[in-house]
Amino acid sequence: MGTVVAATSVLDHAFHEHWSEDIHDHGVVGGVWTGTKHVASETVDDGKRLVKDVWHGVTSIF
Repeated sequence: MGTVVAATSVLDHAFHEHWSEDIHDHGVVGGVWTGTKHVASETVDDGKRLVKDVWHGVTSIF
């Protein structure tokens, strides 16, 4: 289940990343690297937010 959530997050952020701007600003290699870092960072942020939301849901039951 966690793999599916992570993969969906990666795909969503990769689809919405501004690859052409990154490549224009940083060159091909730098732009791909920059875009990849953005996608990874946003995916990690999603994971942190998910854990926080689940924890809040669990603790609100008690």
